[in-house]
Amino acid sequence: MQQTPTVYIVDDDKNFHTVISDLLESVSLDTHSYLDGDSFIEKVSPQMHGCIIMDIRMPGSSGLEIQSRLIENEIQIPIIFVTAVADIETISRAFKNGAHDLFIKPMNEQILIESIQYAIKNDKKRLRRYKDYVTVRARVDLLSPREKQVFKLVVRGFPNKKIAKKLGISSKTVEAHRSKTMRKMRVKSLADLIKIALEHGLDG
Repeated sequence: MQQTPTVYIVDDDKNFHTVISDLLESVSLDTHSYLDGDSFIEKVSPQMHGCIIMDIRMPGSSGLEIQSRLIENEIQIPIIFVTAVADIETISRAFKNGAHDLFIKPMNEQILIESIQYAIKNDKKRLRRYKDYVTVRARVDLLSPREKQVFKLVVRGFPNKKIAKKLGISSKTVEAHRSKTMRKMRVKSLADLIKIALEHGLDG
């Protein structure tokens, strides 16, 4: 079932929550509201889908601090920052750390909606990649220690004979492990195995 996108509003201004929630309701977007970043960060997970609208300046953790904590936890849901006042250094830091967009209050509502819709579109792709990664990692976990060794050497381009010599086993044993690895990883060719490894950072 397709996960419904949600716009997470993180701002200490209750009136701002009301205005943005009403605006997004008019274009059929769900919202969740948080009055501070620390309350929001307790609820986040990589499976969240949508985007975040977050004030830069808030009591407690600032928007930039929450952004850093999301990065530390490898949560990449798009962030749209909003602020009444921002200097060049703050704006630069926000975008350097991957902010999707930044608006100075009061915002142009139509431009904000367009930015949110584009962020959600990008996050749909991000979530699909995350789900693929979780699936691949689960398959890797099914590999035996020896199969994992063979897997890493295969995707690094080592032929069977060199793998056999490196691991102190026969080429026939390497071939057996490689065959089991491909079956557990659910790929039909060596090219597919290498592609999956490269896409999900499993080639190291």
